[in-house]
Parts: sequence; structure tokens; C-alpha cells
Amino acid sequence: GHVLHDNFPTIAYLREKLPVTTKFILPDSRKLEGWLNFLDPQFVAERVLWARENEVFQVKGGTVSIAVTHDELNCKTSMMNNHILFPYLRRWLREKKGMLPSAHVRPEERPVVFYTRYGTTPTRVLEPEHERDVYNAIRAAMDRHEVNRPLVVFSGQDDKGKILPLEEQYDIFRRASTIIGPHGSGLANILWADPYPPSCEERTKLLEFIPMPDSVVVQTLYKGYYMWLGAMPIDWHVLGYAGNSTEKTTYIRLKDLEDGLDAMWGSGDAARAAEVSAQPRTSVRRSR
Repeated sequence: GHVLHDNFPTIAYLREKLPVTTKFILPDSRKLEGWLNFLDPQFVAERVLWARENEVFQVKGGTVSIAVTHDELNCKTSMMNNHILFPYLRRWLREKKGMLPSAHVRPEERPVVFYTRYGTTPTRVLEPEHERDVYNAIRAAMDRHEVNRPLVVFSGQDDKGKILPLEEQYDIFRRASTIIGPHGSGLANILWADPYPPSCEERTKLLEFIPMPDSVVVQTLYKGYYMWLGAMPIDWHVLGYAGNSTEKTTYIRLKDLEDGLDAMWGSGDAARAAEVSAQPRTSVRRSR
């Protein structure tokens, strides 16, 4: 997950700002190389040099600029990402991946994605029986609000425990109408949400589980993706872990979850349909 939100915005900014002759020396990371090749293989082929561990590069007849981390710059991460870097990433996504999904995908084909950490990591995992209750609460809320879309459980792996192809991960999150789940690497795929939705109502919705004062033992207080990705056109919502959560096993107050889903989907498919049907009809008589 950190490969995406820690690196892509900076690379997008430098790619657009620097001359096309500028080369990028990047760490030889399988994940970084895979995602960059997926997004823009021409950029990788023409402008990227992969640096292996302990490898030394010598630059002749030019200059070297070093991109350091935000903390080393003493900048607030949220401010730098949200107001400087992410507009460049949004343009890069539009340039290479087009204006999907809103223009080409029917509403019923835009799924609700539930992100689970079960079986993929030892930390911040919803207790299995409780996770089933959370899933059932989401399904019940979808019925209650007539959210007539598929409900997809995403862990980043297939049924055999193998990592899903990047294309499939991208497609799931690019088409998603709503994404629900705990803060974690798999949820960083919200980076692929539609970068230019045609309206605020058609933004991808996100309900992210994060630590609150009574559950700070889970992770850093209030740690959620809004800190890094807040400039993305997403309808942001958060829900705190319950106080009996630990670093490894987490719980959500089901009543809070129901209230959060009601608030998030209260302006959803059913509400919009009711609003349209309630609008007064105007009859127009043509005069000759």
C-alpha cells in the first residue's frame, strides 16, 4: 500500500514538471515496478533506471536531484500531498486510463467493495465471527437503501491465496461505487477510484475503520487515508474501532456501523430515485 500513496504522487509531480529527457533513478522494487508498468509502460521504458541494493550510478554532464521524504522536508504530509502532488497524479491517471468508470459502466455494475485483512496480515484483523456480522450489516443496509449493486469481498488475494493480478485490483477499485473496511495496505487501492467523476453524487464513497481515543491501542490515533489521499475526489467517511479492540484483533460497534451506512447511503440510489419521483411535473402546452 505504501508503494502507491508514498511514491506515485511524487513521481507524477516530477514527471510533469521536469523535462522529458530527465531520467528517474528508482529503487528496484518489484511492487513499484509492477504498478508503474501497469500505469505507464512507456514512461518506465524511456525514463526509469532501476537501482539495485548497493548499486552506484555516475551522472556525467548533468545534475542529480534527490526527492526526499515529506518528514525530511518538515512539511505536513497531508498539505503537500493534497494541494501539490495529487492533482498531477489525477491528470496522469486520466491520461493513461481514461474517464472510467462513470462514462462507460452502468450503475449496477459498480460494486460495493468490502476490504478484509483476514488471512493476509496479523494486525488490525476483524475478529472472524464479528466480521461476518459486519458483512451481514452491510448487506442489510444495501437492501434497506436499495443499493442494487454487487457486494465484493476484497483481500488482495484469490481463493488460493495468490496475489490478485494488478489489472484485477485496479478494475475492482476503479469501478467501485462504495468501499468499506479497515485502514491498511489493501485499502490504498482507493488511489484508483475515478479521478474525475461527473458530479459529487457520483464520487466513490469510502467508509474507513480507524482508531479513536478509546481504541488508540490499535494504531496511531485517527490514522486514515484522508491524511494522504484527501485531495482525491472521494466521499470520505470514517468509523472508529470499538474500545475492546487490540493491535491484532479489532471490533466495530454494529450500531455505529448501521448509523454510518445510513448516513452514507441516505443520499444513495433509493433516495435519489425518490427525490426524482417527488419533483413536481411541469406540463408544457405548445402554442401555434
